Amino acid sequence: MALFTWNAQYRLGLEPMDAEHMQLFALADELHAALAQGASRQLVRKRLSGLIDHARAHFAHEEEWMRRHQYPGLNAHRIHHEGLISKALDFQRDLVAERAVLSAGTLQFLKDWLTLHLASEDRSAADYLISARAGSAG
Repeated sequence: MALFTWNAQYRLGLEPMDAEHMQLFALADELHAALAQGASRQLVRKRLSGLIDHARAHFAHEEEWMRRHQYPGLNAHRIHHEGLISKALDFQRDLVAERAVLSAGTLQFLKDWLTLHLASEDRSAADYLISARAGSAG
């Protein structure tokens, strides 16, 4: 059963952001599936690395859109992104050094962070960006 399932409630109305968010969900679910199927540590590390790489690229894109449209919440948003990446990298280092294993709690944290961040932080930013885009079109 999928833990990370994209649905319409997560849509923000900005196609590039929505597409990247959908990919984050897909990569997180691939990680979950690898764990659920008892995949090798090597494959789990590969899935986690892919998720982190995509998250970094996505966060950079989001922050660039926000900077370009002078989103007033950019610095706070960037801090949220940096916090997640920092936690993910700490966990990745521990996983590679075999000091940790991915657990259901870790995946639940990731799911909660992703869905809550989308519902609040990204929703606010998207509303601002859509409004800014509409204002510049007129």
